Amino acid sequence: MDAKSVLDVQVEKAVEEHLPKIKEIIQEKIAPEALAAAQNDEMMEILLTPVYKLLPLPVRLVIKKDVFLKFCFKNRERLIQLGQK
Repeated sequence: MDAKSVLDVQVEKAVEEHLPKIKEIIQEKIAPEALAAAQNDEMMEILLTPVYKLLPLPVRLVIKKDVFLKFCFKNRERLIQLGQK
């Protein structure tokens, strides 16, 4: 496994670790209908940028926005389910 793959795995683990906080923010700030309607990357990024900004500062220092968004795009269906109460 190369260094980039190791880093990707570590970042994914860090995002997974903070998934409860991400779920809480999604449920509080984004209507499930809006998240479900986010079938294109542009709309998804618009909806998830405020979620990223509301993550605790230590999380944002470790997980940069582009990495967070990449994770979210990869897990789009899972996030839509998180948005549903």
